[in-house]
Amino acid sequence: MPFTNAKIAARQQNTMDKKAKTPGLPPGTPIHHGERRAESVRVKLIDYTEAHFTELAISDINNLAAYRQSESVSWIIVEGLHDVEKIGGIGNIFDLHSLIIEDVLHPQQRTKMEDYEQYIYVVFQVFSFDDPLRGESAANRLEQVSVILGSHFLLTFHEHSCDIFNPVLERLQTMRGRLRKMNESYLFYALIDMIVDKYWVHVCDIGDDIDAVEDDVLNNNIEVSLNQIHGIKKHVIQLYRPIAALQRVCEQVTHDGSAFFDQSVNVYFRDVHDHTHRALDALERHRELLTSLLEIQMTLSSARMNEVMKTLTVISTVFIPLTFIAGIYGMNFNTDRGMWNMPELNWPFGYPFALGLMLIFALAMIVFFRRKKWL
Repeated sequence: MPFTNAKIAARQQNTMDKKAKTPGLPPGTPIHHGERRAESVRVKLIDYTEAHFTELAISDINNLAAYRQSESVSWIIVEGLHDVEKIGGIGNIFDLHSLIIEDVLHPQQRTKMEDYEQYIYVVFQVFSFDDPLRGESAANRLEQVSVILGSHFLLTFHEHSCDIFNPVLERLQTMRGRLRKMNESYLFYALIDMIVDKYWVHVCDIGDDIDAVEDDVLNNNIEVSLNQIHGIKKHVIQLYRPIAALQRVCEQVTHDGSAFFDQSVNVYFRDVHDHTHRALDALERHRELLTSLLEIQMTLSSARMNEVMKTLTVISTVFIPLTFIAGIYGMNFNTDRGMWNMPELNWPFGYPFALGLMLIFALAMIVFFRRKKWL
């Protein structure tokens, strides 16, 4: 039996999980596990205050040490995770715990937030897909983003690129909004809010796709709509998990609190929490609607099959007496032996008589079926 794409992905994930922890190595050993999604590890620095803004490409990571204790907000963006030495060097500059470096280099982490007193470590998944209606063949990508929030600095580690945060970069460059006036915790909120907004776009797209599938169901397009329903339902489940995990992170920020989040920023996190709750509610409605559409589709398919079986049954029932008559007159008994040996064989109109008898029986049965409202 051939494997589906989901089974193949599960097997690949299981293989990567087995390789993720080499037996015998001490905890915190920096080893990269996962795909190499970038040609080279690129480091970018965004340093800003309300009065100034600097954007630099960092070739020598030792230059980042000057921004470790600066009064401005320093956002260090790392794209690519396969250069273990460079990632470890950045960790040394900012005094990051070895377990954090290990988690950053291991892209199969669950969404979580950990407080290390000097900084906060958050990891979450950025999920995107091209078109849910393509079902199993959709081009899916689940990318891990690791964020370290410290005093006056914020580090983000990306497997590929930080294109999803381009609107935040644009707001920093153009001084739109209050981003340049706030501290690094507000920048952290802006990134989380950007992720949630991205999720919401996907949720709305799924709603539009469900409307299209509903039209197919009403048009009784069984084969196409069944594939679409299963494909969209799979993506709803995939999208639900990272949003629910990110909601728990927002709850942890607003309920537990931290030295890095003051009350003014907690208000915004409560708003993000509400957005995740709205997205999860919408996904729940999508899942219920998809289940209903699937049940309707199965009911329509069964009704269609019943109609086919009813038609075949009627045809078979009509032909039963005709077959009986044809069988009798196909026995060809010898009429010379006696009067009871089928005298119709010698009738001049015996053949039309047999056909007429068949026609009378067929019409009588059709009339009977219609009176019983079986047709």
